[in-house]
Amino acid sequence: MSEKTIFYLRHCQAEHNVNNEYNIQDPRLTQIGIEHAKKIILPPNLELVVCSPFVRTLQTYQILFPGKEIPLIIEPDLQEVSMCECDIGSSVETLVEQFPDLARELQRDLKHDWNEKTKDQCTKEAIQKRAEKIRYLLHKRSERKILVISHNCFLHGLVGEHFENGEIKEQFANEQLKTYSVAPHPQKSRS
Repeated sequence: MSEKTIFYLRHCQAEHNVNNEYNIQDPRLTQIGIEHAKKIILPPNLELVVCSPFVRTLQTYQILFPGKEIPLIIEPDLQEVSMCECDIGSSVETLVEQFPDLARELQRDLKHDWNEKTKDQCTKEAIQKRAEKIRYLLHKRSERKILVISHNCFLHGLVGEHFENGEIKEQFANEQLKTYSVAPHPQKSRS
C-alpha cells in the first residue's frame, strides 16, 4: 500500500469569525469568505472530500466543487468542538433545504439527531476519540489524495497539534490548507 496524502482545510471566513459573534447558530460564509473560497488553489488529482456538516464548511465545499465532480462524505465527527451557538449544526432538514444539490449525501451520511451536542462530547477525551475515528476512516479509505474540510480547533486535534495551557499555539487560519503524508501501517506477517 502506497503513501496517502491528506489535505486539511479550514472553512473560509464565516459570520462568527468577523467580530467573534459566537451566538450565531451555524453561521454562513461572509462575502469575503465566499471570495476567498473562489481563490483557493486545490491540489491536483483529489479523489475524495470529507466535509463537516456545518453550513460554512458545506458552502466552502460547494464553491470549491461546483459540479460535485469528486465523491463527498459528510462526516458529523468533523464538527467543531465547543458548545457555542456557532458550533451547533443545523438539522438535516434545514441543510437539505439550503443545499438541495447535496440532499442525497446529507440524508445518507447524517443521523436525524446528529446536531444534538452535549458537554460530554466536548471533553478533551471525546475530541481525541473523534479524531482517532476520523484518522481511522481516512486511513482505511482506498483513495490516495483526500481533502478534509473542517474547523480550527477540531483540525488541531485531528493532526495532533498540542494545546498549551488550553490555548492553541498556532491557529488554522480561515481557508488555510495544510498537507500531511500518511505512511501505510506495516502489514502483519503470516507466521
